Amino acid sequence: MYKELSKALAGTREDFATVCKLHGVDPEWTDPKLLEVVMCDECGMWEQPKRAHILADGTVFCRVCHELEDIRF
Repeated sequence: MYKELSKALAGTREDFATVCKLHGVDPEWTDPKLLEVVMCDECGMWEQPKRAHILADGTVFCRVCHELEDIRF
């Protein structure tokens, strides 16, 4: 189930609960921490953890937002 949800979310900005409902899963009974993707705290893009930039405090940036941050400063 989590693998399918992760696949549906990857590379999108879709809402977790909406995708769960589309796949016939109750979002109340699922844990987003068990997904194989993480959501960017800046733009909401779902990204694979190996491609995301995760700070020590747990803040997640997708690769695009991380690169934009480097360009701005």
